[in-house]
Amino acid sequence: MGRRLLEIVRPERRRILVLARKSREQVLHERCHIILLLASGMDGREVARALNVAPAHVSRTRTLYLAQGLDGLADRRCDNGHRKVTEEFRAAVTALLLKVPPDFGWMRPTWTRELLCLETERRGFERIAPCTMGRLLSALGARLGRPKPIVLCPWPRRRRLRILRKIRQLERRASAIEPVLYADEVDAFFQVPFVTDQTSFFWAEISIGAIGVGGPLAKALLV
Repeated sequence: MGRRLLEIVRPERRRILVLARKSREQVLHERCHIILLLASGMDGREVARALNVAPAHVSRTRTLYLAQGLDGLADRRCDNGHRKVTEEFRAAVTALLLKVPPDFGWMRPTWTRELLCLETERRGFERIAPCTMGRLLSALGARLGRPKPIVLCPWPRRRRLRILRKIRQLERRASAIEPVLYADEVDAFFQVPFVTDQTSFFWAEISIGAIGVGGPLAKALLV
């Protein structure tokens, strides 16, 4: 960036200085200082280093001032419209995170930013961008991680305890001729994809009855 000096008369400089002192808006306060430093003889890069801002921000502020004067220094973000992420919207997203998508008719087992946007829009809220949903999830403390499935025994409690008692009896009767072998792992393959999700927590109940634990395997343990 070359050296770009601003020629500002003293009354105009005084108005900018008063505006910077009285303003409570950070953007307006910063833009006023940029113009005053440029008018003092500093170039754009020097101003950017002094105020810890990007050189492009200095250049854009100078362009706005030359085109619109003091009106160009005002923060126009208030004209962007109403806020979409309201307290009601935050409460709705929080309630969704306490459940899983299949509870609402979706086939996917976990939440994503895009799916949360679709579900909130289906509930009557305005559509928001996935990046906006990501910022809201971060503010709510929702984690980004992989779900950890929990495999639950499909047997009733009484049957499960009865089988365990019989296994312990076999263990007590074990000998050097008929030892007891322990296995700390069971390889079971499930056709359930677990991918990175956006949610507060997740659980999966997977029945292992389909692989025959209650049939041949149980009989093999008892003989």
